[in-house]
Amino acid sequence: MRICVLILAVCFWIGCEQASKTDSIVLAEANGKKLNQSELLDMFPNQYSIKDSIDMAQSFIDQWVRKTILIDEAENKIAKDIDIQKLVDDYRASLILDIFEKKLVESTLDTVVTDAQIQQNYNENKDQFYLKKDLALCLYAKIPEDAKGLDRFYENWKNNNIEDVRKYCKVHCKDSLLKADRWYYTDKLIEIFPEKLKKKIKWEKNLITQNNINDFEYFVWVKDIIKANEPAPLSFVRDKIIKLIIHQRKKSLLFNYEDNLLKEKIKNKEVILY
Repeated sequence: MRICVLILAVCFWIGCEQASKTDSIVLAEANGKKLNQSELLDMFPNQYSIKDSIDMAQSFIDQWVRKTILIDEAENKIAKDIDIQKLVDDYRASLILDIFEKKLVESTLDTVVTDAQIQQNYNENKDQFYLKKDLALCLYAKIPEDAKGLDRFYENWKNNNIEDVRKYCKVHCKDSLLKADRWYYTDKLIEIFPEKLKKKIKWEKNLITQNNINDFEYFVWVKDIIKANEPAPLSFVRDKIIKLIIHQRKKSLLFNYEDNLLKEKIKNKEVILY
């Protein structure tokens, strides 16, 4: 068999015009089923070497044999009372419905969500957004203690001159979190702090600290803190709310389409309910 595969690979590699005549050459047989060379035709792009083509062909043949005997074994051992055709029909119906619903949603669904709609959803469902862990609106920077301009940086830090802080950090920071509107779980923030800093930080609103630890200056500004069992801020759950609104619209769209279709079929006597 390896000789046949080698010949086939060489033919494909050099562009052999006789490749179309490989239908009658059998490479493997399993439980009465045959694998012809022609079935390997699309497996050999020109950029592959002869060795690569041989390896690919061998792998394909091995997989074909294994799959063939496994399917036959499954068909022999599977319970006789299982209706395979029903399973196939059910899967086909499910697949068709999924494709149809996807196209319907893509062509019809309104995905624009306004700030007012987000705010309304948040107000109406605030009880769904209670936190399980503490949340902090926090800025953080780690800078070598011998970096130039640290005093000026700290002034900008305390005065919330965020653009000046970012410009400085691009040059001097070893690590930083500088998104002014980004909330973090405090347990995740603690993971990036050195041990000495973890012990010094108190999670209190408007806490601004500078600490020298192991040749670095650590700047932390806890701008706001929300404790567990309190509602999460809107900005933290905004993306989640948008997804929920769109999901609700999708459900409503599909239900209404189905409902209207049923009413139309009943009206046209294509559906009769007894």
